[in-house]
Amino acid sequence: MRNELAGGDQTLFTGKMKVAKVHSNEEGPKAANKFVYYVDHDWNLPIGYVFYEPEDRWDRDDPRRWARPKFSFAFWRRGEWSGFAEAHLFHGGKEVGKVFYNGAEVSKPSCGTTEVQHNPTQSTTPAGQFIWTRWKCTFYSVLPWNKTGEKSQSIFGPMYLFSENPGDYEIKIIYQGHLIRSFKFAVDAEGKLVNNGIATANKLGNDRVIVPVQVLGDHDGQWDRMAWKTDAFYGNPLKGFSVP
Repeated sequence: MRNELAGGDQTLFTGKMKVAKVHSNEEGPKAANKFVYYVDHDWNLPIGYVFYEPEDRWDRDDPRRWARPKFSFAFWRRGEWSGFAEAHLFHGGKEVGKVFYNGAEVSKPSCGTTEVQHNPTQSTTPAGQFIWTRWKCTFYSVLPWNKTGEKSQSIFGPMYLFSENPGDYEIKIIYQGHLIRSFKFAVDAEGKLVNNGIATANKLGNDRVIVPVQVLGDHDGQWDRMAWKTDAFYGNPLKGFSVP
């Protein structure tokens, strides 16, 4: 960035991308020399995020939007996946935040929002093996706190409040009947996320709390489980971060 006041250029970020190649899915006599090039993003998989979002039923500029914020988290997956993951929240070894109506679970957490996706410009075989996607999930029956003055109640039943249940939490994610992710975080007596200092130390510039994610099972295919140590953020591995 050119800084006219300082009279010179200032570097904001520097890094290195790991580029690899694989044969394309083209056929024919010349297909042997057709390649797809992609940037390897395996380093993302063990890095997760937990954060709060303002309630969207109020006007955008209304301060009441933070009186009852939403609890969300984001995690990375590799490959082409079909269907949606199921998120489960645990506190003190027991699952919390579930709401039932007439014997059926309602107000389930949603894991269907794509935040970021890295994929090659051309298909490979097998399809989707070089796609990395960051999915956002939101718990609709779990609230950090409720400062609206209204009762913490949905049309189906009471809401779960972090502010009334501080301590350590764990999120487990199920996909196609199998456990694929697990990560932990904590909230304080006010319902605020306990800052582990990783995002601040690495100057990531937002209020998301970074958490280490255990990648379980084989749904992500073969991937480099040590990439986060050297390749994270394009050669800028996170300070104070380690994967269990």
